[in-house]
Amino acid sequence: MFVRELTAHRASTPAERRLLIALVLTLMALFLLGPGLQAQEVEPEATPERQATDPAQAEPKPPSGSDTSSVIADIVQNKEISAESIRQIYVPDELLRPASSDLHTDVKYMNRRLTRLRAQILGNLPKTRAEEASERVEQQVETRRTKPVDSVYFQQGVMIRIAHKSMFAITTADLDLVAGETLESRAEEAITNLERAIEEAEALRRPGQVLRSLGWAVVITLVYVLWIWILLRLEKVLQRRIMLATAGKLKHSIAGMIAKESDHLVKIIRSAGRAARALGVLLVLVSTYLWLTAVLKRFPYTRPWGEALGGYLLDVAAWIAGGVIDAIPGLFIVAVIYYLTRTLSRMMTASFTAVEEGRLQIPGLDADTAQPTKKLATVALWLLAVVVAYPYLPGSGTDAFKGLSVFVGLVVSLGSSGVVNQAMSGFMLMYSKALRIGDWVHVGDVEGEVLQLGMLSTKVRTREGEEVTVPNAVVISKETVNYTRFSKEGVQVSTVVTIGYDAPWRQVHAMLEQAAAVTPGLRQEPPPFVLQTSLSDWYPEYKLKAVIENPPDRPQVLSALHKNIQDVFNEYGVQIMSPHYINDPPEPFLVPPDRRSPPPAQAESTSERVSKPTSEG
Repeated sequence: MFVRELTAHRASTPAERRLLIALVLTLMALFLLGPGLQAQEVEPEATPERQATDPAQAEPKPPSGSDTSSVIADIVQNKEISAESIRQIYVPDELLRPASSDLHTDVKYMNRRLTRLRAQILGNLPKTRAEEASERVEQQVETRRTKPVDSVYFQQGVMIRIAHKSMFAITTADLDLVAGETLESRAEEAITNLERAIEEAEALRRPGQVLRSLGWAVVITLVYVLWIWILLRLEKVLQRRIMLATAGKLKHSIAGMIAKESDHLVKIIRSAGRAARALGVLLVLVSTYLWLTAVLKRFPYTRPWGEALGGYLLDVAAWIAGGVIDAIPGLFIVAVIYYLTRTLSRMMTASFTAVEEGRLQIPGLDADTAQPTKKLATVALWLLAVVVAYPYLPGSGTDAFKGLSVFVGLVVSLGSSGVVNQAMSGFMLMYSKALRIGDWVHVGDVEGEVLQLGMLSTKVRTREGEEVTVPNAVVISKETVNYTRFSKEGVQVSTVVTIGYDAPWRQVHAMLEQAAAVTPGLRQEPPPFVLQTSLSDWYPEYKLKAVIENPPDRPQVLSALHKNIQDVFNEYGVQIMSPHYINDPPEPFLVPPDRRSPPPAQAESTSERVSKPTSEG
């Protein structure tokens, strides 16, 4: 209307007309450009003097008669609330209670966590509170009035404010009392995070900030690529040198010769090269982690991610270093226990070895029981050392370590029944002295020389050169024949021959004894002898017994004895034949008196004579 009146006024002179036009243009410019200029005006940083003099930044006075409801309404409407009004806030206990853990929510701005809300206030869940708080912070930052960032305590919590406007409240129900949180620590943390988030938001609005961040990211990436290239070159050089050093060490060692004969030398050298490669891969991964952390920190929005990555790496390193430092006293005690146990074990081993070799006499021990006793004593000593050192091991008191111990014990108890059975059988064999290394034995279907008496099994080498492993429980349960134990006193071998009744028994005895006398490997003292073990319907059974020199040669000696028996019987014209009944002979089948002692039998000194009983009275 004012403009219309000015334009409707008729100027009488040219000067008045020029003045009128200038006035109209000025008013139009102010009307069109005024709001834009006002919006672009930057609020200067508030100083203590300005806060005291500027009415816009001054602390608003508490309204008279304000109560909790009106204050909360003003907070929702994002109005400036005085500190005194905030201090008067009180929420009934039934309207302020902790929410379940799955409803806990973080208040975030610029991708940065400001604080964590755990309470439900006036029916508002933590998620709703967090969303409203983030929205209020964003709206306040948009006004560019971001100072001061302070806190005001009330009866049940603390209010976090920006430029005297309430953003969000942290109540006592939001605290994690188990972690030792307090309102003061939570308020300080929230103010620090909020100030950093505001700084990042303001930095993001500055011209050229994104370009500078991109430039730094490119420079960091170029350095990272150059470092990775250097690492890969160093990895190849290190891998080649480690493989050459390993090959040189194995070339002149016994282990290297054994590995070469078993075609494992190349595998060992390649394994050393793989260790160098694994080290290179680890360095590449760590470098990539650091590169990603540095790049994320260059951009305001992703800076919290970079700080989280860097903080995690530092936390892990600090945790490892702290764990190592805390574990040093316990590890020292474990090392002392280990060296003491090893020293005692070596002393025990030397003592038992001396007993086994006959250089030391200990009551109750001999050469046969020294070895199993040494094993039992060594195992018992190390088990005692483990029990004593267990409390000093790092992490022994944690639930994970206890759970692992229980699991291992359960597995051992369930799977060791067979092992314990074999071990107990082995100790029974050793302490009963039923077998010794070098004995020639027959166990079940296995016959051969004992090579090893172990806790779980016994190794036997057969005549064919085969090594047979017999479980100790089988050795205990089967009949075991030891041909070596009484070889000095004499171990007998025997063979059975059946000859018809028409052959004089004295002659058969003499021929069998003569065949045994010319057989190598049979002793002549005590002399071989013959027993008639049965008188069957068609033939008697003759069993020749003799003492063998070397029990392991029993098959060869018996083969030679059988050859000599055939030769002697052929020499004296006696058939080795067992007749069977078909029909009655025309005359009785008897040996006449003049043929009862044919050669090589002697009439008066037969090998066996039946003495007639003398009658008395």
